[in-house]
Amino acid sequence: MASAGKRVLVLLENQSYPDDTRVVNISRALVAAGYHVSLISPSARGRARHEVLDGVHVYRFPPPPPGDGFFGYLWEYAYSLIAAFVLSWVVLWREGFDVIHATNPPDVFVFIGAFYRLLGKRFIYDHHDLAPEMYQVLFGEKSRRAVYNLLVFFENLSCRFADHIIVTNQSYRAVALERARVPAARVTVVRNGPDLERLRPVAPDPELRKKAKTIIGYVGVIGFHDRVDYLLRALHRLVYDLGRTDFFCVLVGVGDAWEGLKALAKELEIERYVWFTGRVSDEDLGRYLSTADICVDPDPPNPFTDRSTMVKMMEYMALGKPIVAFDLTEHRFTAQGAARYVRNTDELEFARACLELMDDPARRRAMGALGRQRIETELAWKYSVPHLLRVYATVLADRESRLAALRDKMRRFVYWVTFRGGRYIVARLLALLERYGMTAGRAKQRTLDCIRFLSQYGCRPTLPTPSCVVDNNPEFCRDLQDMGVELAVHGQVHVDFRSLARQDVGEHMRRAAASFAQHGIQFEGFRCPYLSCKDGVREAIADGLFKYSSNDAIWWDVVPEQSRRKANILFKRLDEFYRPQSAADRIATPWLEGNLLEIPISLPDDLQLVDGLKLGEQGVRLAWTEMLHAIHARGELFVILFHPESFEKCVAAFDAVLTQARHLQPAVWVTRLQDVSRWWWEKSCFAVNISSESSGNPRHPRRRLRFDCSDQATVLVRNLELSEPSHPWDGAYRTLESRTLTLENAARPFVGAAPTLPAKTVSFLRGQGYIVETGGQAAECSIYLDESAGAWSEVQLIAHIESSPAPLVRFWRWPNEAKSALCVSGDLDALSLVDYASRFLYL
Repeated sequence: MASAGKRVLVLLENQSYPDDTRVVNISRALVAAGYHVSLISPSARGRARHEVLDGVHVYRFPPPPPGDGFFGYLWEYAYSLIAAFVLSWVVLWREGFDVIHATNPPDVFVFIGAFYRLLGKRFIYDHHDLAPEMYQVLFGEKSRRAVYNLLVFFENLSCRFADHIIVTNQSYRAVALERARVPAARVTVVRNGPDLERLRPVAPDPELRKKAKTIIGYVGVIGFHDRVDYLLRALHRLVYDLGRTDFFCVLVGVGDAWEGLKALAKELEIERYVWFTGRVSDEDLGRYLSTADICVDPDPPNPFTDRSTMVKMMEYMALGKPIVAFDLTEHRFTAQGAARYVRNTDELEFARACLELMDDPARRRAMGALGRQRIETELAWKYSVPHLLRVYATVLADRESRLAALRDKMRRFVYWVTFRGGRYIVARLLALLERYGMTAGRAKQRTLDCIRFLSQYGCRPTLPTPSCVVDNNPEFCRDLQDMGVELAVHGQVHVDFRSLARQDVGEHMRRAAASFAQHGIQFEGFRCPYLSCKDGVREAIADGLFKYSSNDAIWWDVVPEQSRRKANILFKRLDEFYRPQSAADRIATPWLEGNLLEIPISLPDDLQLVDGLKLGEQGVRLAWTEMLHAIHARGELFVILFHPESFEKCVAAFDAVLTQARHLQPAVWVTRLQDVSRWWWEKSCFAVNISSESSGNPRHPRRRLRFDCSDQATVLVRNLELSEPSHPWDGAYRTLESRTLTLENAARPFVGAAPTLPAKTVSFLRGQGYIVETGGQAAECSIYLDESAGAWSEVQLIAHIESSPAPLVRFWRWPNEAKSALCVSGDLDALSLVDYASRFLYL
């Protein structure tokens, strides 16, 4: 018995052991290296439920009843998952295991692997076949995008949950790196290859040899996606179009298409030229292939076969047989000059290729010798074994660090569940099932409807979007961008950043930004899911990656008290997530934090009003229009936070807000977050140059102000006699039409700050557009703030300045004389339930 730490459980679904050559080779290699190997697979006629074969402890479950079509596969996979899980407990009790080695297809064994990872086991994903592409090939025009996306999800789930992934070739490795976005260090190529100790030329089968001058051989599974029908039709063309009958084709193997192909051979009138052997022993297989003069692989070119390495090709090469095959990328890498390649799926050309080799024995010998040499020097299974064993050594090494990682995963999961609570999770799940489908179609249409609706009012939204949504829908995201929508980074997936370690946050956002750039999506800002950019998260993000953040929230008290008393658990949890500041204390405008501009959002949002308070469309409309007028009166920024998933319930509110915004005076600047960011950064560079001129009265020199600012800047003046052109703006304020101003007396219409006033307060005032003097002349300013002003809230500070009748000159917050600004920002968290579920990979 192997020691603890070297016990392996292999899971196999699509064939009974030992029919899968790769799984046999892997299992025997592990046994030879000192591992204790147990294996679970379906049973087959005549095979025991439990036996030991070459040191491998095999447990078999009864195969599911046969089914047809997609639902037949669905039933098979569900049944096999449950059966394998039950048997895994038997194996755990009897043999024990430390590593689960799950083969595909299908990719559903990830759930067993994920479960046992919670118990400290390691999980290796052995990626045999591209299940999504195989599905497309099997069902053709009947294939559904929803099913394809689901299969991609399971494949990605398997890749991301696995401690390590082994793949059969470089094409599959590229899929793991690009589609599943797995780090390269966790993917290893372990090629299929014949075991030369077990597969070697033997004496030809005398009965088969008598059948014809040329024996053509096929070996492998005879399933629907193997397309052996191409071979049969090529043989028909060989007989009836090319006039050759001096051949006999032996087809070794079984599969779902076996009976149908026998019927096709009869229909094509080539029954006497072909022999379907069914399942045979290894000895018979060796004899039949050794008898063949030419071997064939009729796998047609498609997204599945072009990237797959076919075991049968290397078995042919190991026996020194020339090959006729369709022209596939991996065929050419594997066989090189040992095969005659046929382009496209031309059956007549396939027949002619066979004919060429039938009439050229010397060429057949040369091709066969080249194939045998390639196997002996590069592709035999013995060259793959070291890679396999290195994977196991890597996975089993550093046990303590892996247990620490497991504990971290558990900590995140516990945090996720406890912070939300069961009632919140159930309420949110029901809302999601109502609004999302398995495919992105419904959500895409809803998003487009939203954008077209908003565009009627000249409004282009900002949609913070996880990079997983961009990865799955790059063309759609580019189309949104072309429509004038701003996409901001919303992480890789929708996870609470407070549950991540600081170094993980930085890497998470770096990868998300890289994904946006890779797909040609421009971005300037980011928003963390749940507004979770707290406690050092900003500091963990690389400098210069973003121009702005939109993660702080300001609460406007527009919800009736009786409604708040009836708030459900979802509202309360969202309030805990968002942790807003009160608009009674905080001014709703951007502010600078180091190299980032923070743009606050406005609450309550749609989820709080619709799902949390159950206020309905009328309640959302009343709340948001009240916020619009309150924010406009204060000249601040209204960032409507909504979720496109609930857009239909916000239509009336958007209509009311945007219609009323059109009629407010001074105007409301309707824009995007990136435009607010660009403007605020531009405004931060505005300055005033003050110079003195002779006025004829030495006690009252004339002062000349020159405003260094852009043409869009709004310069306001109040309670001063002006010689320069101006016009009324709002209240006592007038808009200065020039970029210079002459003051005829000694007054300094600015804000003076005492030396003891906190620097943070001075910075805030300058950010609001006030001209603040801090030097010796501060006390001469028309408004003077002493040390006590540092204890005031932002709202109190602004109210004190604006309620004063003192003369004042200042820059206004917004461009082009707009009094307030309005942005619509919808978190595009997901486009399907599959997108939404991606977040659970990171718990």
